[in-house]
Amino acid sequence: MSGLELNIDVEGNGPPLVLIHGWGMHSGLFRPVIENLKQKFTFYSFDLPGHGFSRSDLDLSDLDAVAHLIVDTVQRQVNDEINLLGWSLGGLIAQRITVLYPSLVAKLILISSSACFANKADWLYGIKPGMLDNFSSDLITDYKTTLDRFLALQFMGSSEQMKNVRLVRELLATKSAPKVAALQQGLALLKNTDLRNNLADIKCPCLLLSGERDSLISGSATRFIAERLAHARSYLFKGGSHAPFLSHAAAFNSNVEQFIL
Repeated sequence: MSGLELNIDVEGNGPPLVLIHGWGMHSGLFRPVIENLKQKFTFYSFDLPGHGFSRSDLDLSDLDAVAHLIVDTVQRQVNDEINLLGWSLGGLIAQRITVLYPSLVAKLILISSSACFANKADWLYGIKPGMLDNFSSDLITDYKTTLDRFLALQFMGSSEQMKNVRLVRELLATKSAPKVAALQQGLALLKNTDLRNNLADIKCPCLLLSGERDSLISGSATRFIAERLAHARSYLFKGGSHAPFLSHAAAFNSNVEQFIL
């Protein structure tokens, strides 16, 4: 398996911090974080398969294959431990990497993520599976409108909703649009992945960052993770929604810096 098909951008000076973006996005969403912290960290930011500038057509719904591909690419660049940050869907991938490669990950940061995104009989802290199915079918008929709906959902209830949506649109325009097949595979990953039983295998320090008004990830899901990790601490952004690294940049950057350094 070649890691060369994944687009990776390397920038900064300091300990390595690997960034994994969320569904339908690309690594350009992290540009404000990188600009503010590149004197503190060396950033390794990926475009997932079928997103941004990545050429890989690896099935994004194959969680372990994606995790191995990212690690293969990282290890071509870094010879030491890494710090790992995953946002939303990227948090699932980050969790899986930490379980599969425990000696590689020094510290883990999860932003607006969960161990299980879809509701189940014994799990009511996620998204209704029907909602994910509707997104998947709607992508075929009108992919742009479907992505627009998802953007609005990410910032619903936030204190500066329209400003944040405009910023995301500007950042998204810096790279290629995701492939519809990759978007559908990402939705399948969100619907079918359940890592609740793997949380005890994460032994490294973990920082859980979440928004008070996140309409996709409940506070109960975040607390569930925190209670099952050996070394976890949490921070809740007041008035924040699904992308606090954009809406609450100063507090977000401060938390990351204090946690890793």
